[in-house]
Amino acid sequence: MLFRSCIRGEPRTVSVLLDAAAEAVNLPGASGKTPLLEAVERGHVGLVPALLAAGADAAASNAKGITALHLAAANNLVEVVSLLATPATINVVDNSQRTAMFLAAGLGNAASVRVLAEVDGVDVLIPGPRETNAVHMAAEAGAAIDALIAVTPGALHIGNEDGMLPIHFAVRGTQTATLRWLLEQEGAEPAATDAEGWTILHMAAASGVMDVLEMLTTGDLAGVVPLNAVTIHGDTPLHKAARYGQADAARLLAGVPGVDFDALDCDGLTPRQAAAAAGHEEVAALCVPCQVPECAPPTPVMEAAFEERTVAHIAAVARNLDLISQTLPDLAEDLRLRADVHDASKWDEPERTPYVWLTAWYA
Repeated sequence: MLFRSCIRGEPRTVSVLLDAAAEAVNLPGASGKTPLLEAVERGHVGLVPALLAAGADAAASNAKGITALHLAAANNLVEVVSLLATPATINVVDNSQRTAMFLAAGLGNAASVRVLAEVDGVDVLIPGPRETNAVHMAAEAGAAIDALIAVTPGALHIGNEDGMLPIHFAVRGTQTATLRWLLEQEGAEPAATDAEGWTILHMAAASGVMDVLEMLTTGDLAGVVPLNAVTIHGDTPLHKAARYGQADAARLLAGVPGVDFDALDCDGLTPRQAAAAAGHEEVAALCVPCQVPECAPPTPVMEAAFEERTVAHIAAVARNLDLISQTLPDLAEDLRLRADVHDASKWDEPERTPYVWLTAWYA
């Protein structure tokens, strides 16, 4: 009867049954689960206080080693997590070596993560599958990483079996905000590599995570990761974009000053050749330096039209700046100075000829 009532979520019946036979509270049913496990698994939050008050064992587990805290954390039942998380349950691992924190972090349940992080004795570095810990999972899911690092600051530098640090997991999970936060922490190692020499720039290029690529190449964190760093196979980030057919990533990297188009991987291939070998001809075409085409000398007619448009343009800019200065008196002097110096000097060679052609094209 108690099991059936816990499965159905019947608080009054559960209360009556517990009063009559409290010793049944920890008896496993045919499924091997206790009444507490059944109630939490089915999300019957209201039954949990009564079961615990009757002496339910919060550390009891099912055949897979999963406790009620595992279930509550995985389903983000924050109220239940608060009731079940104690020093005795917080670090219990299931048969797959996963703690409740590991599950909550990996599933992105930030609220549960924060509750668990407050429990005395919580260990966020207990290794799960492939030596991956809760901090790695939180970084990949973008789930309250700050709460975990506050518990164990050194977790920034601990990798899994593949040498991946939290920053690598953040890129893998496309968690740009989490990555930025991690890189801003004292002692962060933005250029750190995994076991195969991949930096976060390699990972972003291979997966086409454009927000991260832009942040690390043209944004405010440009330069914190070497642009041409190589993996153990000799791949630069441009190689990775090329090999994985990431056209947008290749286009961005190709436009960053200093990118090495001639770098050779361990097979002797440049990024362009690597793209072609993988069947990515469109990407291969992007993996070359930008070439500015030479323009034929403009005709006298084109020159005259250009001069006329330039003079008109200068006059229009001057008029607009003067009008703006009348509405912004604090900036008036600066704006009028700009109007005075705005002339055609910026059209000197080598820019002049292409601009003459553009003027003719759009005329």
